[in-house]
Amino acid sequence: MAQILENVRFIKAVRQETELPQDGLPEIVLAGRSNVGKSSLVNALAGQRLSRVSQTPGKTQQILYFKVGSAFYLTDLPGYGYTKAKEARKSFTSFVDRYFSLDRPIQAVALLLDLRLLPSEQDLQMLSYLADRALPAIIILTKGDKLSRSQRLQQTRLITEQLRESGFEPEKSDIFVISNRSGEGIAALTAWIRRCLCP
Repeated sequence: MAQILENVRFIKAVRQETELPQDGLPEIVLAGRSNVGKSSLVNALAGQRLSRVSQTPGKTQQILYFKVGSAFYLTDLPGYGYTKAKEARKSFTSFVDRYFSLDRPIQAVALLLDLRLLPSEQDLQMLSYLADRALPAIIILTKGDKLSRSQRLQQTRLITEQLRESGFEPEKSDIFVISNRSGEGIAALTAWIRRCLCP
């Protein structure tokens, strides 16, 4: 099985509901705080640079759509956590809430967490939000190359414990440790995406 997703291309940046794709294709949604590595993950999954990696956390406040062949979309939500202006935070929350309320063909939501950090209050709120809407979720722990093997194991255990305390019960198959730089975990995540779409 291919280690990357084939024929991935950027389609559009969406700023309002009327711009959302209406072709009914399933979506794998990427969510997480700003600077957690969502753009880098898209590039790693595609095996090419499609998504610009911003050096300014929280700069992108739009939904990015990447089409994989003619089968499905990778949907990159705006990052949260760095928006300082109250009105900007309110606008972001409203936009994302409307997106999840529009009965989109979402197959799963991948919540990205920085492996070096414990989940933030916003991360846990996002998981609760997804659970309230009965949306299937997986956890992707990014930046695995920044830690040693023993540190990765310890952090994965600590994060899993905190997720369980918050009410999320991840199985081993629900958590992926990846490195966009080394490619660790990308093949396993690609295989999971294919199984999710073709169970």
